[in-house]
Amino acid sequence: MNRTRRTAFFLLLAATALWLVAATVDRRTEVVIENLGHHLRFAVAGTELVIPDTIASVDRITIRAADSIDRPGAILLEIDHDGASERRPVPRRFATSPGDPAPVGDWWVDHRDQRPSVLDENVNLQGPFAIRAVLSGRFSSELTITLEGRPTVYFSLRRGLMDNYLAIRRSDGSLLDVTTLDPTPTADLAALAAQLLRAIAGACLVIAFVGRNVGPQRNHVHHLRRIRRKQLAGPICQLPQIIHARRVGHRLGQDQGGVDHRLCDA
Repeated sequence: MNRTRRTAFFLLLAATALWLVAATVDRRTEVVIENLGHHLRFAVAGTELVIPDTIASVDRITIRAADSIDRPGAILLEIDHDGASERRPVPRRFATSPGDPAPVGDWWVDHRDQRPSVLDENVNLQGPFAIRAVLSGRFSSELTITLEGRPTVYFSLRRGLMDNYLAIRRSDGSLLDVTTLDPTPTADLAALAAQLLRAIAGACLVIAFVGRNVGPQRNHVHHLRRIRRKQLAGPICQLPQIIHARRVGHRLGQDQGGVDHRLCDA
C-alpha cells in the first residue's frame, strides 16, 4: 500500500468514526404520553404536564412536523397497552414536500403553517396506555402528536433556538395546559458538537477522494521531473570541464597573439 492509499484509508476511517460519534451525541428528545385513567401525562425531555382528563379510546396516531435546519426525524415509537409492548416503524428523517421554502427557524417571523403529516398509524387503544417516542433533530416549529379518538387530543412541543415549550390542546384548539421546557445545556452542547463532527467527517471524505485523484498526477509530474534531471545531469556535470577548456584555449590564444606581435616588430 503506497502513501496515498494509506492516507486515504486513514481519512475514511476517521470520517466513519466521527460520523458514528456524531450520531451518538446528537440531540434526542424523549416524548411520553400516558393515559392513566383519570389523568393524562405528557412528558418531554424531563419536563411534564399532568391534567385531570382521560381518553376513552384512540383509533389513530398522527405526527405533523415542519422542516428545520437540523431536520427532525424519529428513532423509536413504542406503544404499551394491555401488558404488551409494540414497536411501530418510523422514518429516520421526516420527509418534506419538494419545493417548500427553506426554514427560517424560530428567530424570525414565519407565518407559514406547512406542517405535513410525517407519520400516520392506525391503532386500537382503549383504557390505560402509554406511547413513547424518541425524536431527533430540532423543532423550530411546533411538532404535534394527534391522538384521534374519543376525544381527540393534540400534544404539541417546540424545541427551537428561542422557543421551547410543550402544550396540550383539545380538538377545537382550546388550550388545556402549557409549560416551558427546562434548559438542557448538556444536550445543546452535544448537538453543536455533533454538527461540527459531521463537518469534519465531510472534510475528511473530500480530502480522501480528491487526494486519491491528485496523487497519481503528482507522482507522474515527479517522474517527469526526475527524467528531466537525469537528462540535464550530464551536461551540468561537464560544465566545469567545458569552462576550464575555454579558459585554457583563451589563454593560449592570447599567448600566440603576443608572440606574433613581437615577431612583427623584429
